[in-house]
Amino acid sequence: MEADRAERESLRREIVLLREQVALERGLRNLQNEVVEAQKQIPRLPAIVSQLQAETRIARVEADKKIAALERELTATKKRLSKARVEQSITNYNLAELQRAQASKTEIQIETSTTLFAMRGLDPQAAQTLRAFAEQCLDANDLQPIWMGPPADSA
Repeated sequence: MEADRAERESLRREIVLLREQVALERGLRNLQNEVVEAQKQIPRLPAIVSQLQAETRIARVEADKKIAALERELTATKKRLSKARVEQSITNYNLAELQRAQASKTEIQIETSTTLFAMRGLDPQAAQTLRAFAEQCLDANDLQPIWMGPPADSA
């Protein structure tokens, strides 16, 4: 019995070894097939490399065109921004001039024997006309001339 067992064990080991050898042989055959296929592809490599180089050149040309278009757009935008800044500066200057002109409008003080009042924010031309008119008039209450004081901004 023991001999029988030893023989069975020996057969099992042989079967395991044979299976491993068969698997190795199949793997080797598959590897050899892959090597043959790879060797068949080697003559095509220069064509593949040429195709990739051509595609790269095309992509580079397209990228350069896009970059040039973006640079033109950037330049145009910079010009528009520069013009807008100049226009803003001119507008600010004109606004400041307008504010100065409004602030410097003539003020007239008119004093009669009974009343003193000031008129502010008049147009300088209107103030001059009003002063000339008032100088010709007399105070209706006491028949005295109306005193016209100097403009507030001349004091």
